Amino acid sequence: MTDTTTRPTLAELEAQQAALTAQQAELDRQMAAASLASVQAAKAVLDRAASVKVADDLEPLLEQLPANSVARQQIMNVINVNRGVRDLLGREVTRLEALAAEPVVEEAS
Repeated sequence: MTDTTTRPTLAELEAQQAALTAQQAELDRQMAAASLASVQAAKAVLDRAASVKVADDLEPLLEQLPANSVARQQIMNVINVNRGVRDLLGREVTRLEALAAEPVVEEAS
């Protein structure tokens, strides 16, 4: 039995790969644009004085709790998540804004 199917050339495969890469980049841009407002809203909530105050208010309580207590560990988790997520969302907003920007089309010289 002989294989009569034609295999694509390397150039054809590279062209397909380039097209898929461009398609993926466009999908990534569209997804970033679609989710940007929600991430910005979440960051705004965490940037509110009341949200920031949660970690600040909990921190002094840590020294009143035994180092190995569950309560101390959970309070530490809340403080870390509160501050860490706020920072992470700031970076994510920046990333999404850049990704959602319209792609620059280079003109042939």
